[in-house]
Amino acid sequence: WRAGLFGALTFLVPCCAGMALGMGFGYSVVASTLIGSLLASHTLLGYPIAQRYGLVGREAVIITVGATIFTDILSLTMLTVCVSIHMTGFDPVQTGLQMAAIGLYIVVVLFGLSKLARWFFTRYRPEQDVQMLVLLLIVTVAALLAERIHMEGIVGAFIAGLAVNRALHGTEAHKNIEVLGNTLFLPAFFLSIGLAMNLPEIMHSIMQHFWFVVLMSGGLIAAKFVAAWIAGARFHYSRYDWLNMWSLSVPQVAATLAAALVAYDAVNDAGQRLINQNVLSSVLVMVIVTAIGGPILTQIFCAKIKAQQPS
Repeated sequence: WRAGLFGALTFLVPCCAGMALGMGFGYSVVASTLIGSLLASHTLLGYPIAQRYGLVGREAVIITVGATIFTDILSLTMLTVCVSIHMTGFDPVQTGLQMAAIGLYIVVVLFGLSKLARWFFTRYRPEQDVQMLVLLLIVTVAALLAERIHMEGIVGAFIAGLAVNRALHGTEAHKNIEVLGNTLFLPAFFLSIGLAMNLPEIMHSIMQHFWFVVLMSGGLIAAKFVAAWIAGARFHYSRYDWLNMWSLSVPQVAATLAAALVAYDAVNDAGQRLINQNVLSSVLVMVIVTAIGGPILTQIFCAKIKAQQPS
């Protein structure tokens, strides 16, 4: 429940801040909600640092990891709903049905497929090549189900990844897929993002909308700080523990970048994008600032926590 509470806080506070920022600068309700969802998620860039200091078993780190799953699922779900409303208009019945379909999808893939695969591994103990085939089967089924309910591909991929993690955790196939992801898929992902960026246009947009850029990054950092402070006070954590929760939840990388690009590419019949170049440029700056600053802060706070532990 602590992971759930911190997840709710570190999702809602930045989301509300992003929505207020969008509305304040004249964006539509749908676009402002999408901006809020971009600020709500986070990427655990500092987790390897906590591992290096031997702090991954500390409660504050554990609930931050749990909160990450919560925030990423909710923010990517909001992305799917916002894109759907932007493309086809708002229909309460249709939106409700889509939300129900997404909820059912998460249950089926995350708990059904993964549990079935885990049972198969435990009962039959297959070789590594069979484990990899089962992995591909999980991803294929998840992709087909996502396509059937008109879910954005990155949402289906994220849920499939969680399902695979639950099914293959501790197996050789799990280690192999981590190596494959780190050496092939992640570099390809960031390469594709780099190729999609127009640097002169981005720099021009930043200069023309400087305060929006500053407030987006500053608002995110402040909102994540408030969420960690409230959770730390509620759970009676030490100062450096809740500050470490803040630093771990600040970085915005994978989910934020992917969601921003999907929203930017969502063009309705009137030729309007869900978010414009100004928002995309601001997201890029936010990613750079938080991806550099977050791990630096995590390094500092982990060192402080370690220094306070008895020898």
